Amino acid sequence: MDGRRETGGGGGQNKTKISRAEVYGQGGALAGDQGAGSHVQDGALADGQDAGNHGRGGALADGQDAGNHGRGGALADGQGAGNHGRGGALADGQGAGNHGRGGALADGQGAGNHGRGGALAGGQGAGNHGRGGALADGQGAGNHGRGGALADGQGAGNHGRGGALADGQGAGNHGRGGALADGQSAGTVTVTWTGEMGPVRETGTGAA
Repeated sequence: MDGRRETGGGGGQNKTKISRAEVYGQGGALAGDQGAGSHVQDGALADGQDAGNHGRGGALADGQDAGNHGRGGALADGQGAGNHGRGGALADGQGAGNHGRGGALADGQGAGNHGRGGALAGGQGAGNHGRGGALADGQGAGNHGRGGALADGQGAGNHGRGGALADGQGAGNHGRGGALADGQSAGTVTVTWTGEMGPVRETGTGAA
């Protein structure tokens, strides 16, 4: 710990630097090689952390670059940066993300917002996840409503309640209680009738 004290001029304000960390609270420990961070009571920042804000009663694991950590949870090794709420866990290898209460973000997720009581599967790049649903593996980005599921391989999309977006969809807007078929890239699907030809799907301004 190469702590040194800097004394400001005029006001007599002191700043203590401990292992290049500027702000240190009571009852915790800042380990060697930490760059900078704010640390409050009863927690610990592990070795190799560059910067981060640490709340009470939790722990930031080794190798984390930067992050905000709430109470009573844990950020796993190798996480780059992220905001962690109460009572959940961020898995190893996550780059960045916001994590709500009582859910879990799976390994390999790049970034995402996670609501309560759901799960984001491995390999997801970024996305907003609502309550009680699940985003499947390989999804790039998307908004997910309550009680539905976005299938594997979807790039981006908005998903309403109670329906499903099929595999391979790139992007799209999905309403309640219906389904968008495989291979659709993007579009708003409506149903019209033309004589006795049956349903016609319209994509943009042209009819399929």
